[in-house]
Amino acid sequence: MTDQNIERLAKIFPGIMHFFHNIAGQVSRVGEFTLAQYRVLMLLFTRGALNINALKDELRIAQSSASGMIDRLMAQDLVIREKLPSDRRVTVLKLTPKAEKIIKTRMQMMTEVYRKILQDFSSEEGAILLDSLEKISEILQQKNQIINHQEKE
Repeated sequence: MTDQNIERLAKIFPGIMHFFHNIAGQVSRVGEFTLAQYRVLMLLFTRGALNINALKDELRIAQSSASGMIDRLMAQDLVIREKLPSDRRVTVLKLTPKAEKIIKTRMQMMTEVYRKILQDFSSEEGAILLDSLEKISEILQQKNQIINHQEKE
């Protein structure tokens, strides 16, 4: 990538980040949880049951922060701790049915937000945008895996 393209990215990226941060904030404010707690709920929704170490590693937060968030989510009946039937020594975190219902409702709300975002794009522009975002997501997931692996070494 050229220096000129990097400078272009540096100019546009803060606005894009701000836009998506505001959207995420609006969705999390509808419930009785913070944006950080919403990230935990979404991670459990998309990945299924996780142990606390996997959760903290994925979110890149301290053990104490993860434990505190889980305790608050449990108090709200959104997350439960459960022993694995295959290995009773292992405890995993799972969403409650109440949390799953909330997440599905939020996802429906987000679908409407995305519809409004994309309505001003032509079909071709929308496809280009989505192709680009998929590629960005793919690259960032790979980079995140590399960073997580390096931090563990």
